[in-house]
Amino acid sequence: MKKLFILITAVSFSVCASAQTLLDRFVSSLEKTGVQAVISYNDGNGPEEGTMSLSGSRYRFEDSETIIWFDGKTMWRGQDYGADMIEEIYISTPTPQEQFMLNPITALKHHDGFSVTDDGRSTITLKAIGESVDGITLLTVKADEKTLAPKTITVECDPEFDLPVITITVKEFKTGVKFDKGTFTCNVKDYPDADIIDLR
Repeated sequence: MKKLFILITAVSFSVCASAQTLLDRFVSSLEKTGVQAVISYNDGNGPEEGTMSLSGSRYRFEDSETIIWFDGKTMWRGQDYGADMIEEIYISTPTPQEQFMLNPITALKHHDGFSVTDDGRSTITLKAIGESVDGITLLTVKADEKTLAPKTITVECDPEFDLPVITITVKEFKTGVKFDKGTFTCNVKDYPDADIIDLR
């Protein structure tokens, strides 16, 4: 469910425009500038709030249970079980398919399997051409008409998931953010008590 949620968030920071033209403009802006968003959502375990930071192909996502760093090549996923203590850190090199699920820019550039429509003003809809794409059947993004910043994202999921509809509210959305060099990299030495599981 966590990977599905990251995919939903990643795709949602994309599609705010007059179909292909606006989509291309938005992807281009994400590649050139740092983006940070505060979101609230319910993934079936109660209400939650998280922060997503994006810069080109790199990103970081953090909520009360998980921190995910991706530096464009390596991904670290820290499992946080409270009191700011990460107990496990999984290190991997995502496959192309995993990069689609986890890399916002890849997800936006290569939204294969979806048809894309819009209302010409603020609403974009991605509909799976088949039964679903990585568990998503329908994704609707409502954006600010002037700034194109995403405001709400509604996702309908494959029936195999217990939560048929996920709604994400973007509470804050900033562009032009400059990140520190280490924002998208996990220094495992900072977590001496964590179990390190290297899957590379």
